[in-house]
Amino acid sequence: MKVKTNNFVVNPEIEARLYFKMFQIISNASQWKTVIEETLKTIGENLPWQIVSYWEAVPNSEFLKRHSQWQVSKLDSNRILDFQIFSRDIELKKNATPPGEIWEENRSRWTKDVAMSKPFCKKPFGIKEDSFSGYSVPILVEDEIIGVFGFFSSTHQKRLDKNIAPLLVNIVGQLGQLKKRLDKEKELILAKEEAVKANKSKSEFLCQMSHELRTPLNAIIGFSQILMKSKNPVLDSRFKLDVKTIMDSGQHLLLLINEILDLSRIESGKLFVSISPIDLKEILSEIILSIQPLLKSSNIIYIDSFSNLDQVFILADKIRLKQVVLNLIANAIKYNVPKGSISLNYELQEDNYIRINVKDTGTGIPKNIQGRIFDPFQRGEAEDSGIEGTGMGLPVSKRLVELMDGDIGFSSVENEGSCFFIDLPKARELAGDQKNRGCNQFLFEEKEIMSNQNEVLKILYIEDNYINLTLVQRVVEMDGRIDFYFANDGNKGLESAQVNKPDLILLDINLPGINGFEVLKKLKENQKTNRIPVVAISANAMVEDIDRAKEAGFEEYYTKPIKVSTLLNIFNQYKELKAKI
Repeated sequence: MKVKTNNFVVNPEIEARLYFKMFQIISNASQWKTVIEETLKTIGENLPWQIVSYWEAVPNSEFLKRHSQWQVSKLDSNRILDFQIFSRDIELKKNATPPGEIWEENRSRWTKDVAMSKPFCKKPFGIKEDSFSGYSVPILVEDEIIGVFGFFSSTHQKRLDKNIAPLLVNIVGQLGQLKKRLDKEKELILAKEEAVKANKSKSEFLCQMSHELRTPLNAIIGFSQILMKSKNPVLDSRFKLDVKTIMDSGQHLLLLINEILDLSRIESGKLFVSISPIDLKEILSEIILSIQPLLKSSNIIYIDSFSNLDQVFILADKIRLKQVVLNLIANAIKYNVPKGSISLNYELQEDNYIRINVKDTGTGIPKNIQGRIFDPFQRGEAEDSGIEGTGMGLPVSKRLVELMDGDIGFSSVENEGSCFFIDLPKARELAGDQKNRGCNQFLFEEKEIMSNQNEVLKILYIEDNYINLTLVQRVVEMDGRIDFYFANDGNKGLESAQVNKPDLILLDINLPGINGFEVLKKLKENQKTNRIPVVAISANAMVEDIDRAKEAGFEEYYTKPIKVSTLLNIFNQYKELKAKI
């Protein structure tokens, strides 16, 4: 029970207990309202106050509004009870009441006669009984007063113990620091939520745009390939060159889409690499073989600099390493001089890393843009050179190398050339049957193989886009040993699968009525169709789309635009599978 006293005394034990309690409150703080309520209760229970209040500044106004209040279970006078009820709803104006005056003056103050202060003196309880006393302390956050604490007694006090004022000022000061921290944390949380929301919107936009662009690209690149690969000469040399231009332009646009998606996946943490030991000499030989047509058409000389080097193994993602090295070589060719040269080699670094060097005799990189060369869309003086480029290749390459625990950099001299390097961890040599373990087997690796003409394959293609249907039908005609069925929605596809019993189903994801995932589920649930392999061909190219398809049970997943040679390889793969059954 509280004892009514005219002597406010704070001994060291009370002071230590208060500081310990406040340390607990501040350490566990998460909500400002809870902190204030616990603080008022702690002060009220340990110091001889009958009412402890906190008024908070009303935003964009000149008023204080009571935020929280603590009081003893039984107040000592009706007058202070009246004060407690009165102060609950009133807005205290600056310089009009003790708390308002504290707000205006920005200083703590002891008031011997609270009830006689305006506007309290205008109330009946202000003149009925003896006055009561109080102490007010402002709370600041970065020099701005956000509120005022008021501590009131039910008895008249002539003076305040000299130890109480610094104790309360110190506690309130700690609360000001806490409020600053909570506000910062709240800002960070809101900023994070906004960032997540913005990232989600960006991902949704990229996903939608990727899908919408890949659908027409599937037709542009696909039909161009068919015209170029046709066994019957339907085009003369002039028009073949025009068709090749169409195909190359479509591939260029596809490259831009893929690079933007790659960068978005990396930044959102949704792009993963599959690290395994790789024979570096073998993969570089494959890359050099693949760029021969580009070297020939560009009139650039390739200088063999690694064929005589020792065999080494590095830790990397094979597909992503190829992507990075090919990008560096493409740049070395693109920014070279007529009849210039490029070279490719590797060397062991002191830190047990292997450095891959791509060197050219090109124009070099101006010093004023060398610090920004890995920034997205940064092409420097190449913007006005007429050389095609997106400014995305190097930023994507840098992030991919970093994901593989490596580093990428360059040295360059204007008008002499550049040397880009990739540093990747060295791996111990493995036996031949272990070299390729750990690679991602979900996406089918494209290979040029001859069609097995001894088997007839029954294929059902479920696709609502007429142009895509026509494209696949043209590829089927090139094969010559395929029975082809098609359906333009999911339900018709399910009926066709039961009636025609195909050896392979090609399935689009975005279908009218029921989508591709629902079609796959119904195929798996039906005993007549649950053994038919289903391959997804979709314009949805985000990582989550591929992962979802893999989990759903698709045999393979291919993104549009799909190459004609890839389709022929798929057909032949399942012909061989059928022959073994």
